[in-house]
Amino acid sequence: MEKKYYLPNSLSIIPGTILIIFGLSFWITAPIDGSLINTLIDLVKNFDAFEIAFLIIGFFIIALGILLLKNTGRMLRAKLDHKGFYYLHFDGRHMWPRIPRQFKRIFKPEAELDFIAYKDIKHVEFIDSRWVPGQIHIIKQDNISPILLALSGLKRSDLQEIEREIKAKIIQK
Repeated sequence: MEKKYYLPNSLSIIPGTILIIFGLSFWITAPIDGSLINTLIDLVKNFDAFEIAFLIIGFFIIALGILLLKNTGRMLRAKLDHKGFYYLHFDGRHMWPRIPRQFKRIFKPEAELDFIAYKDIKHVEFIDSRWVPGQIHIIKQDNISPILLALSGLKRSDLQEIEREIKAKIIQK
């Protein structure tokens, strides 16, 4: 039994589209005379650093939006199998050393997931309140609770299913 949980399509289509539109706005500021090739040649000849910087920034924002749209429906957030629970871990603390790793995980469809064996899980509960909408809270045997921020994008039914499956496996052990 292996079950994978992916980020809903709407959570990558909407931001991807917004990024592309925002990136295009950087290109609209460039004075296009005739064709794009002529404009790029003129920018290089005149070397207007400000306009070139805008075009480069716009290009990267558009590329980021395209990457999001390309990976729609393939961004793995959690997985359950017979060994344990795999989850995508974002840590808000100590951000700088982890930014490149976390950035790669966001856009890599089959990201490497952190693992908790069922035998190491002491308690699991699905929390749904006004202040904490739809989150899974896991307490390990050593009383450490990993922060499962990446799971907050999953559907409520998926989160409840994860909770039920983990509870069933904890009882079996």
